[in-house]
Amino acid sequence: MDAFQQPLMRVAQAAQWLHIAPEVRLVHVVTSGSLRLAVLEQLAASEHSRHNTTPYVVLEAPVEADDDGWSLRAAELYDDWEELRALYAAADPPVTLPAVPEDVGAPGLTGFGARLRAMLDALPAPYTGLTVILAPVWNRDPATWLEDLSATLEQGALRRARFVVVDLQEDHLAPLCERLGAAAERVDARVDTAAAQEQVRQMMRAMASAPAGATGARLVGMAGPSVAPPPRWNAPPEQAPEDLGRVYFDAQLPSGLSDQPRVQELKARLLQAGEAAQRQDFRAAAGAQQAARDLAVDLGLERESVVFQIMLGSYLLQGGEAEPAEQAYAKASEIALANYHPDLAVQAKLAIGAAQLVARRTAEAAVSYTIAGNLAVDCGEAALAIEAFRVAGQIHASDGRPDDAAAAWRAAVGHAAAAEASQRKASSALEAAEALAALCRERGLVEQADSMDMHVAMLRAELEGDGEAG
Repeated sequence: MDAFQQPLMRVAQAAQWLHIAPEVRLVHVVTSGSLRLAVLEQLAASEHSRHNTTPYVVLEAPVEADDDGWSLRAAELYDDWEELRALYAAADPPVTLPAVPEDVGAPGLTGFGARLRAMLDALPAPYTGLTVILAPVWNRDPATWLEDLSATLEQGALRRARFVVVDLQEDHLAPLCERLGAAAERVDARVDTAAAQEQVRQMMRAMASAPAGATGARLVGMAGPSVAPPPRWNAPPEQAPEDLGRVYFDAQLPSGLSDQPRVQELKARLLQAGEAAQRQDFRAAAGAQQAARDLAVDLGLERESVVFQIMLGSYLLQGGEAEPAEQAYAKASEIALANYHPDLAVQAKLAIGAAQLVARRTAEAAVSYTIAGNLAVDCGEAALAIEAFRVAGQIHASDGRPDDAAAAWRAAVGHAAAAEASQRKASSALEAAEALAALCRERGLVEQADSMDMHVAMLRAELEGDGEAG
């Protein structure tokens, strides 16, 4: 789709220009969140250009309101250098990059500059410098970001470093780019949302109108012949629909998947629902989603029909129809339990609780979250169980029921203790433990509060240890 391809093409062109225009010190890319990873991949691929004479490093530390992130970037820079040393040492022929000190001797931007300078000084020929890609995952202090990058680019000792800065949505560096003049390249790699939506609508219309026997291109909304090409002379005979259905049945797959025209219609309906939701037309989204759900039922797609029913409830809820949404979720839960899909029943029960919260029926919502938690325990979904009990506790606490809140949070903490480490880390166990500790202290239960504080410290250490490992 051009709405996505054109921005990436502009990034690729700017990256190539950086390699052949020695006067360029800064390439500033402003992109959309949906394209951020694709932009970084495009930039990383440009490192392999035959014109490039600089290793690349990619630094993604965020810019916080109370932390400019430069200390973390200095650590990222060191890790990237160590990876480069190992990579180049294994090359044929091998290249030796000297080690640089792990201690930069200063915090923040000063330490980052010192480390970058040490790396530039250590680079052997034929490398001419480093390309530093700065792509903060978020930026909550644009003014400091602009000031810090301006100071960095003014350092003569860093002249051999060239910077590619990737910002999301906002052009934070316009004043710096204007001051640098020809030494700066600006790239608008944002998605044209209106154009993208129109292209999606065109593809969906093409999918819906694809005739029987159309090729794969037509089936996904692309241009292509309206009829299938003639079979090759040695092609195996085409299976009759009933025979194909038996193949699916023998493979323990829903035989309805053999009905390609209706499967194609199902895909088109799902795309229509998603596109309508993106336009905030939730009534149209719910209509298309309901049609997709009905098709899934007719095709015997048992599990998928429950998923589509939950999605239907989500569109209704976003459209302000809390009661119909709750009914849709309840039906999904009922079908899921009847057909032995307890994990989907948990999701449906959680959704019921959310709909009840929207309708301000908090006592009922707390019950729904508790039921969801118990179901999640039964089917081994520890992270969902912890979240359900945590939310139930929060609702009880907000409604002035501290005993019920404590019971729910204890359930969350207890199931977290029994869970595998991976599930515990993916859960909201820490938040539940912190809430329970605060409640105990508030009620004068000092020993219990101290015990929970120790539990909180253990959970936090486990999470931070996981972050360091990554």
